[in-house]
Amino acid sequence: MKFSYSTVAYVFAVFLVACSTTQTLVKKETGSTNIEFKPTEVSKEIRSGLKLTVKPIDASALDIHTYFYSRLDGRFFFGYDETSIIRYYNNLESANDDHDEKLKVRRKQSFGLLDDKVKSGLIPATAAELIKYKIKDRDGVGENGIPDRSSTRWSVGQNKNPYFQNGDYMSVVQITVENQSGKNEILELEKLLIQNGNEQLYPFNTDRLLEYEYSDDQKKNLHRINMPDKLTIPNDEKVIKFISTPPINPRQPLSVQYIVGDDVVKFDFEMEVKVSKEDVAFKKFEFSAKKGEFDVSRFYSVVVTKSDTTVLKSNVFYYPTNHLSDKFSIYSILGVEGGFQYGALRNVSFSDFEKGKVEIDYDKVIQYEK
Repeated sequence: MKFSYSTVAYVFAVFLVACSTTQTLVKKETGSTNIEFKPTEVSKEIRSGLKLTVKPIDASALDIHTYFYSRLDGRFFFGYDETSIIRYYNNLESANDDHDEKLKVRRKQSFGLLDDKVKSGLIPATAAELIKYKIKDRDGVGENGIPDRSSTRWSVGQNKNPYFQNGDYMSVVQITVENQSGKNEILELEKLLIQNGNEQLYPFNTDRLLEYEYSDDQKKNLHRINMPDKLTIPNDEKVIKFISTPPINPRQPLSVQYIVGDDVVKFDFEMEVKVSKEDVAFKKFEFSAKKGEFDVSRFYSVVVTKSDTTVLKSNVFYYPTNHLSDKFSIYSILGVEGGFQYGALRNVSFSDFEKGKVEIDYDKVIQYEK
C-alpha cells in the first residue's frame, strides 16, 4: 500500500496533440514524490488487553472527511439542510431578496433529490455531497482530471481540516485503541512520543492547536478527531483518534513510542522516498445529454474512478491513455429551462467511448416549485 505523505506533482511541459479527428490527447511530463511506510501500520499491546494500532497517514486525506463532518447536523440527519442553504445565500451581499428565495427553493429541491438517490443506493453519499457543493459554488469548484500542483482534488475540505495551516499540512498519525482489558482504560497523550531520526517530536495537544487562527468548522473538527490529553476507552470498545506534529523528515526512520516510566513500546517504520518522472498522455472525454437541451454552465457533475472522485470544472474530463480499460461512473444534475434533471452512467469503461463522446441519459425534467 502506498502512502503519499506529500505528493508533489510538478509539470514541465504541456502540449496538445491531435492524434486523429476523433480524439485529442494532452501530454504532460509529470513527476511525483511518494513516501512509502513499511509496514503501513503496526499493532501492539501497550498493557494487558489494551492494543494500539499506529498508522502514519497523508494529512490531506482528511480533507474530504472533515468537509463532510462540517455538514453534519444535530437534527438526526446530515447534508445541506434548508438552514445551511439559507445561511449561505443570506451571506451574498448583492443578493436580491426575491431572487434569493427562489434560489433557496431550487437548491432544496435538487438537494432533496440527491438525498433520495443516496437513500436508494443509486449514488454514493460522497458524490452527492460534492455535487451539492458544486451547485452552490459553481465556477469556483472543479477539476478536469489532469494533475496540477497549483490545485488539489479535495481543496474543498482544506479549510475544514485542522491539520492544514498556512498553506501546509502537519504530519499526522492515526491511533486506533482497542480495549479488551475487562475494565475502562485511559490513554494519555503526554506518554506518546515521535522519534524521527535523532529528532524528538511531541504531539500537539488541542489547546496548542487552537492557538492557530482556525475557522469554526476547523475547531469543531479538531475536537472531533484530535487525541485529547486523556482518552477514556470503555471496555470492549474501539476508538480512532489522530495526533499531529510539525512535518517529519521523510529520509529518517520514524518511531512512534508509548512511554511509561522506564517501559517503552515502539511502533517502528522505515520510509522509502520514491521519485518518478514520466510522460503521461491523457485522452479527452466530453460529456453531453443524450437528448434534450444541454447547458454546460448548469452541468453539475462528479466522476468516480477507482482512485479518485472528481468534481468536474466543465463537461470535459481527461484520463490517462494507459488506463482506458478502467471503469468509471458519472453522476450529474443538469439545469434546464424551468427545472432540472438527474442522470448517471455507472460502472462503464473509458474504452467504451472510442471517440471520447459520452452521452448521459437523464431522467425526466423536475419542474421548479413556483
